[in-house]
Amino acid sequence: MSKYLILHAPRSGSHALMYALADNGLGYVTYELMHRFYFKNQQWPSSPNAMVSDLRRQVAMVENEKGCVLKFQISMYDIVCNAAWVAPDIEERVRLLLEVFSPGWTFIYLHRRDIDSAVVSTAFSRVTDRWQATDNGKPVTIDDYDESLIAQYRSWYEGCLRDIDRFFKFAPGYRVAYEDLVYDPGFLEEALGVDLSRIRNKTDHMPDPVKQQWVERYKISRA
Repeated sequence: MSKYLILHAPRSGSHALMYALADNGLGYVTYELMHRFYFKNQQWPSSPNAMVSDLRRQVAMVENEKGCVLKFQISMYDIVCNAAWVAPDIEERVRLLLEVFSPGWTFIYLHRRDIDSAVVSTAFSRVTDRWQATDNGKPVTIDDYDESLIAQYRSWYEGCLRDIDRFFKFAPGYRVAYEDLVYDPGFLEEALGVDLSRIRNKTDHMPDPVKQQWVERYKISRA
């Protein structure tokens, strides 16, 4: 049985990675744990124990005989902790996760090396509510946005990277860059045992216009 928790920075390919694992038979959920939309119609967890119980419920819903994969944006965990109770320190936050996702779970930390690209993609998705950073086929750049907006998202993204560094210290796992998945996703085969021939487009899983071109490009390169 294989069980994965993806902790990721925004716009880092986390859905693509989750669906690649799901296409190999693992149970999964289409939404992000800890996301603001997830809590939209319910109250924040009232205590650490309540959060742990809720996460266990989510795991039980999707786990099958092959395992499961779940994910959340690492900054959202901070938001949940801060909203739900007096924020514990980083060790306490990781300990709470390990109550649910240990033993037997593999942690995957996902980010982008190219921060400018991540910031542009984040700004575009927030401003337009779309997910592909192009406007009529023309790639969107940092120059298309107000400097203060870019500074805001850059600060947020850099905070996510710091959280990944801190979490990794107490809960080691794989550290994976979006760029590695795009240009050499052999990590999926070699480390995670994914059968690439079984990976479908992201659009097969959810209503989203973005095509997972890195998967198709890698399949062609291996043919």
